[in-house]
Amino acid sequence: MNRHPFRWEPLVFGLIFLALVGNWAIWKAGLLSADQLVYVAAAGLIALGVVGIMASIATPRHVPTPHLAPQEASDEPEEADPQP
Repeated sequence: MNRHPFRWEPLVFGLIFLALVGNWAIWKAGLLSADQLVYVAAAGLIALGVVGIMASIATPRHVPTPHLAPQEASDEPEEADPQP
């Protein structure tokens, strides 16, 4: 079984969604006023932006692929599904 590489994009979007729902729940429960909630939401989005920037810096941009040698040309036609 192959291990898949970690993907940051779903994590960041999930955290943004969680932050938005959390802010809505805090506002609905009356724990913070609307003015206070604006600052908490801005701080949360800035923190998530920093996480996104750090993830994009840490993720390698280009994964080198091995160079495949070209196959020699032959006059014989290739079979679509060769049988042994």
